[in-house]
Amino acid sequence: MRRIYLLAVVLLKITLLQAQTEPLKVGDPAPKVKVFKWLKGEPVTNLERGRVHVVEFGATWCAPCTAAIPHLSSLSDKYSKDVDVLSFFIKEFVREPKDPNNPEYVKKVERFVQRHDNKIKYKVAVDDVNRSMETSWHMAAGLRGVPYSFVIDRNGHIAWIGLSTKYNVIDEVVEYVTGPNYRLSEMVERNEKEKSKRQNFNKDELFLAEGNGGRSDNFDFRSIFRKSKAKYRVASPLYITSEGWFHENLASVNSMPGRIQFVNMQLVELYNAAYADTLENIPLQRNPITWEWWAESNPYRNRSYGEYWYHPIVEVSDTTALGSTNWRKRQTRSIENKYDYSVQVPMKKASAGFIQKVMQRDLQNYFDYDVKVEIREMPCWKLMATNTAKKMLATKTPGKSINIIYPEDGSFVFKNAIVKDIIWVLGLKYGFQQLDLYNLSVEDQAPFIDATGIDYEIDFEMSATNQEDFQGFRKYLESNGLKLEKSTKPMKVVVIKDPKGKTL
Repeated sequence: MRRIYLLAVVLLKITLLQAQTEPLKVGDPAPKVKVFKWLKGEPVTNLERGRVHVVEFGATWCAPCTAAIPHLSSLSDKYSKDVDVLSFFIKEFVREPKDPNNPEYVKKVERFVQRHDNKIKYKVAVDDVNRSMETSWHMAAGLRGVPYSFVIDRNGHIAWIGLSTKYNVIDEVVEYVTGPNYRLSEMVERNEKEKSKRQNFNKDELFLAEGNGGRSDNFDFRSIFRKSKAKYRVASPLYITSEGWFHENLASVNSMPGRIQFVNMQLVELYNAAYADTLENIPLQRNPITWEWWAESNPYRNRSYGEYWYHPIVEVSDTTALGSTNWRKRQTRSIENKYDYSVQVPMKKASAGFIQKVMQRDLQNYFDYDVKVEIREMPCWKLMATNTAKKMLATKTPGKSINIIYPEDGSFVFKNAIVKDIIWVLGLKYGFQQLDLYNLSVEDQAPFIDATGIDYEIDFEMSATNQEDFQGFRKYLESNGLKLEKSTKPMKVVVIKDPKGKTL
């Protein structure tokens, strides 16, 4: 009998351990809410049954979290009768508080919420010193970074977990969960399918094989083009890169040498990959450890920023087949007018330029468009400096090493920097595509160009107060003698036209 009892105890412990390690997932009841303090809106102790909840996790230091504020407010306004939006600040570098009743990190979150108070139209709370919300929700679901959101249905069950920046997906989920045809089983099934796709992905297999020859190592050369059947997008990055994938000296670190694949892409995106530059279209940046510019240690980390326009110009009579001319609207789960493309070549030919020639050939064979890279006057933001600014900005400690300080309030303090550092921060906060934080409309997005004429070291402080508001930031720059004005400059741009003989 004692043996049976001990066996039962062991089995019970194993069962409890399994229950503890089982990740939080779609279909599970939502965990309890336990916070240090509510900073905006009426306190919530339990999620009210009968209402849908969007539970978001962010942090003060996270730029995409700040960028998500307008969308969360829009959701709160649009579905106010059925949905409560709750935002929880986690990962705020909790240390042993000097005052357990008012820790420093809580004050930091309070200051952040106060700065954005007029934009935040939902309830906000900050996690406690024991990281209760981070542990029971965020970590329990196996999540790492922020911002992430949970959609909780009227019965208190998790209907969706995903990045808060997937605005179109969240809109689709909330509309479905609040609608009359909602079924939790449908969301569980959808989640399991997506999970299965991720788990079953084999890097030795081509996405597009499906019986058309099997494993990719059976081929020296192949390319496949098809109408997309996948409601998920795969392309990292969205251009054919000179860095890492196709250069023979870097092939050993590449898990898919000589191969590139695009899944669920609009045709205009494929044309851009085939004709645009093979360097990334973002500002140059520094190594955060050595503070050297990345391009100094690796020429393939140079940038096409300000030299290549970031988006194709479409001049055709019917844009339907090409897809949306607004690139923000492309990242949807729809497969309408979407394509999958895969190409593999021998390593001895695996350069970015050769891959582009293959893509150009395939696109020309299957579609009737006239595509060229032209030089046109394109929009840009020029950063200019007054004579007063040039004197103000000159460093007080010439010859010393670069130093960049990040105070707790979110400011940037540059010592012995150069103007290129300011350009990088501008591009980071008001960039496009992979750097798009919805801080600028698509119409206003353009590269930032240094037109200051300053070729010496500078000291400059970027206050956190106006960083998120572009017009406010322009005024702040002006107070420091720097003007940011819309202008144009010659840039290379991919132009897609109707074939000759056919006009708009």
